[in-house]
Amino acid sequence: MRNYRYRRPHPFRRSHHHRPSWVGPVIVAAIVVVTLAFIAMPATVFYAVGNFFGMWTGEGDTFDNDNLVHGIDVSRYQGEIDWPTVAQENVISFVYIKATEGSSHIDSRFRENFRGAREVGLRVGAYHFLSWKSPVRSQFENYKRHVPKSKIDLLPMVDVEKSGVGGWSAEQINDSLQVFCDLVKDHYGKRPVIYTYSHFYNTYLYKRFHNYYLFIANYNHYPNIKGVGQHNIWQKSERGRMNGIKGFVDLDVLSNGTTLEDISM
Repeated sequence: MRNYRYRRPHPFRRSHHHRPSWVGPVIVAAIVVVTLAFIAMPATVFYAVGNFFGMWTGEGDTFDNDNLVHGIDVSRYQGEIDWPTVAQENVISFVYIKATEGSSHIDSRFRENFRGAREVGLRVGAYHFLSWKSPVRSQFENYKRHVPKSKIDLLPMVDVEKSGVGGWSAEQINDSLQVFCDLVKDHYGKRPVIYTYSHFYNTYLYKRFHNYYLFIANYNHYPNIKGVGQHNIWQKSERGRMNGIKGFVDLDVLSNGTTLEDISM
């Protein structure tokens, strides 16, 4: 270590500690980056965090004690599901299971969930998460390849939401969804159920897809959708609790006037 000789400050010179000129912009940039990362964070991350804390706090929603037909929808984010325990609750009658996304992805627990749910007597359907990142026809081929029409009990379902199709314009969203729906009709013999959120439906879809069976998510209140269409399935909570499922699960209810036969193959 060097030894430096002490210098007495000049009597007429004030000593100031100046912050380097680059510090301010760097701090601002860091705040912007963190904020954008938070906004852009996939919903699945929030879901995973919610599941983590929910498993310890026990907080969550349950189905009301009513005469409606209840169901759930699941994907790999629920982890390993104990389907016999789920069935023993004698609460739900149907389940939609994520099958595919885009043109090549298959949910890692699709086959396991599909087999387990059917073995305990639940009515089972499979859904595709629509993505703007690959051609619609190849996405349908991905779905068709993994979902044999002879084995599903419920109508195919297509999940359309901003996180999946945000790279398309409103016209592209409508045209692409129409192509997917037409391909489903040609192969499976029936049109698919369309899943989305109230706001997304009211913004993009209500003029063109009002005559489809609609699966509408709205966690604050009963779905209120534009136009002449009506929802047939209501996803009322994303923080549901059921024995046999470790974390949260989506809770779904058939609307009055809709039966399981209506959405069956």
